[in-house]
Amino acid sequence: MFQLFTQPTYSCWIIYIEVDKPVLWPERLHFTDADAEAVAEKYGKSKVTNEICFEHLWKTRTRSFMAGIEEGVQKRWHSGRIVLLGDSVHKVIHPTPEHTMSLILHIKITPNLGLGANQSFESVAVLANLLHQSLENQDSNAGSGLGHSTLSQSEITKIFTSYQEQRYSRAILHYQISGQWASLGAWRSPLYRYISLLPRWMGGYFEYILAVIIAAMGRGAPHGLNFVQDHTTVKSDGSD
Repeated sequence: MFQLFTQPTYSCWIIYIEVDKPVLWPERLHFTDADAEAVAEKYGKSKVTNEICFEHLWKTRTRSFMAGIEEGVQKRWHSGRIVLLGDSVHKVIHPTPEHTMSLILHIKITPNLGLGANQSFESVAVLANLLHQSLENQDSNAGSGLGHSTLSQSEITKIFTSYQEQRYSRAILHYQISGQWASLGAWRSPLYRYISLLPRWMGGYFEYILAVIIAAMGRGAPHGLNFVQDHTTVKSDGSD
């Protein structure tokens, strides 16, 4: 339900709550300061820690706003010579927009697990590798140095299609995982509320399980830019 980000001089608090009315694009949710005050009053006595209630954070806030968070994965990521990546095609922040909104205190940041940013990095790597490989193959066939060739529309379409095919299933996976995690924070049902309490009972063991799951998610990621030399050196003792 609550999420905390800290810096040396300030903290950012987020509270996730459900909304009753389904909202699908192009309709959007809009909230006023009065709406935010009503939510703060409703959840004011909720415990953030054993000693601090949400109303204490609200009263000492620097600034705040209330917003509906969009999410989704587009079915097509390219057209002609235009290709999209990042949040323009896969916003994997929260569960479906009809179920979630957030009240963000102090400063606007990307909440949840940060999987949307990770997916953007992966998309950049896949697309750059495909473009570089295609140009390199053309230059090799023509006997010229890299950078002297151009790509036809059919070649570009082939690259963009391959890029989406490589990235689509992984974007969907992270979209679903991020949505489930946000559902826990929003207490979407009694079951989600029960599961969200497990960290209190399991202690550090729950954090270990979460770390294993996140590490497993990274195994299918691209291995960076294929055309950039890796300057990492490994010492004899195995340390970097």
